[in-house]
This record gives sequence, structure tokens and C-alpha cells, in this order.
Amino acid sequence: MTQLALIPDDDAALELRHDPIEQSAEWLKTRDKGKISRDLFTQAIKDALSQTENPPPRGVAYAEATDAVYKGLCSYTARKLKEALGLPLRANLRDHLSQPALAAIDLVESTSAKEMLARYEELTYEICLQIIDEIARIVGETVKKLSVRIGEDIFTGRRLSGAPQLEG
Repeated sequence: MTQLALIPDDDAALELRHDPIEQSAEWLKTRDKGKISRDLFTQAIKDALSQTENPPPRGVAYAEATDAVYKGLCSYTARKLKEALGLPLRANLRDHLSQPALAAIDLVESTSAKEMLARYEELTYEICLQIIDEIARIVGETVKKLSVRIGEDIFTGRRLSGAPQLEG
């Protein structure tokens, strides 16, 4: 997943550098599609905030919604996932995720946005979070099953303990 390179600094000590994963055409296509879904997702949240009494600040709402996506998919918040991947807190997490992880995020965000728009008349921020949580958990169950099947966590790239060695 994340490629790590050891680079000597001026003092001859080693410093860890985090590079985005190799960007294949498929990865780039998935990433671009995810950006469109993310825009729809955040717009739906923005709409819900405008219909909510005493809403949280927009940035807080987006962060909470994003954490709901990640928690449902892989049981990590964005911050904890960055830590698990050894990324700086300011790193763009999605630039360091695999194509299957990006596809799972896109599925949750696009499906959530679609349901939020369908429920626009009754939509509040609390309803948004419920929708996101439920959809992320549904997709997350599949992500976890696929991770077990391939013996590797789709989000962290870590080998799962007790996973069989795949030949080939």
C-alpha cells in the first residue's frame, strides 16, 4: 500500500518518507470518481446542515462524516488510519490507499449522498450521520470478508494473522 523509502539526511541519520502508492490508470480512475462522489457527499451534508438547528461547524461535520465512513469500513477514524499507515496527520489519506479501499469509500459516499438527496425534505445532520453509519457498516462487512479472503487488510495492506499463504 504505502511505499516507504529510507532516505539519508545531512546528518547521515535515516528519515522515513511516505510516498503515495503507485498510481495505475485504474487507481487514477477510481480516485477521480471518488472525488466526484465526495463533492456530492459533502454537498448533501452541507444541505443537511442548513436544515439543522444548532449544527456543528461545517469542517467538524465533514470530519465526523468522514470518520463515520472509515469506522464503518475498517474500524478506524481517519486519524487512526493515518497512524496505522505511518502517515503524517496532514497527509492526504486517500492518496495512500489502494484502489479497492478507494472503491469502498466511493461506494459508501456515493450511496449515502444518493439516499440523503432522496430524503432531502426530512434531512438533518443527525439523519445524515445515521445514513452514513448504516451504509458504511453494510459495505464494511463485505470489505472485512474480502480482507479475510485475500489474507490482507484492504485498508492497511497488513497481512492478517492466521491468513493462508497464497501461491502464484
